[in-house]
Amino acid sequence: MTFYIQINSHLLTSLCNPGIPTKDNICPVEVAYNGKLNLNNISGYENHKYCKICNILVPNSQNVNHCDECNICIEGI
Repeated sequence: MTFYIQINSHLLTSLCNPGIPTKDNICPVEVAYNGKLNLNNISGYENHKYCKICNILVPNSQNVNHCDECNICIEGI
């Protein structure tokens, strides 16, 4: 019985989204020009935050933070 629980847990973990933001969040080049970013002056990006390491923009409403251990941005931290 324990074996089946372990196999099911492994499958669920491996098939679920780990929380990595999608490619839709990649920062446009014109927004992050020369690493200088002022989202307040760019229409459509007022309520977004930017990760310099991952080069992504995510809405403030999403709970996305950069994980120093994994070196990627993860939703739900």
